[in-house]
Amino acid sequence: METARTITREAQTVAPEHEQSALIEHATSAVGIGIAVLQDNGELMQVSPTLHEMTRAWPSVEAWWFDAARLLVEPPTSSCPRCQGAQSLGRSVIDLKPHGARQVFEVTFTGHCHEFTRAESGQVLLISDITARQISEENLRRQSEELTQTRDAALAASRAKSTFLANMSHELRTPLNAIIGFAELLHADKVPVSSPKHQQFLGHIARSGHHLLRLINDVLDLSKVESGKFVFSPEPVD
Repeated sequence: METARTITREAQTVAPEHEQSALIEHATSAVGIGIAVLQDNGELMQVSPTLHEMTRAWPSVEAWWFDAARLLVEPPTSSCPRCQGAQSLGRSVIDLKPHGARQVFEVTFTGHCHEFTRAESGQVLLISDITARQISEENLRRQSEELTQTRDAALAASRAKSTFLANMSHELRTPLNAIIGFAELLHADKVPVSSPKHQQFLGHIARSGHHLLRLINDVLDLSKVESGKFVFSPEPVD
C-alpha cells in the first residue's frame, strides 16, 4: 500500500510538470523558438520538438550541438541566486553550414531553471533560426557600402572636374581676351580696315567674344566655389 501511495504522489507531482512543459513548448513553437536544457557536463537534455524540427539538417540534435558548441561563445557567468552556482546570461550567434547550406542560430542563455529536473539544475537555452534575418541584414549592409562607395566616387569625380575647370581659368581667359582685344582694336579704326563690311564683322566678333567670356567667368566661378578656391572681393556699393 505504501508503494502504491508513493507512486501516486510521484505521478501527481510529475503531471503538472509535463503540463507546464507542454504549455511552454506550445507558446515557443508558435514563434519558432526551440528549448533545451544544458547540463553542467555540456550535454543537452529535455530538447523540445521545435528544436528537433529546427535542426533536421543534422542526424540528431546532439550532432547539431556538437557542431554548435565548437563555435559558441558562451556569455559571461554570474551566480545563481538559488543554488549559488555559475550560470550564463546572454546571447550568442552561431553560423553553420550543414551540407553546404548556411544556417544561422541565435542561442540565448537564460540561466538556471531548477524545476526542470529534481536531480540537478540545468541552464535553459532558447534557440532561434535567424538565417533569413542575418542574410537580409548582410545584404542591406553590403548595398549600403556599395552606395557609399558610388557616392564617394561621384563626389571625387565632381571635385576633380571643378578643380580642373578652376585651374583652367588662365588658359581659357588669355586667348579669349586676345581675340576680343584685337577685334576691338580693329573696330576702333586704330588699324585701317578695307571696307564697312569688315567693321560689321569685327563688331560681331567683339560682341560674341564678350558674351563667351561672361559665360566662362560664370562657369569658372561656380567651379571655384565647388573646389574651395573662390575668393571673395568686398567692394563698396551704392
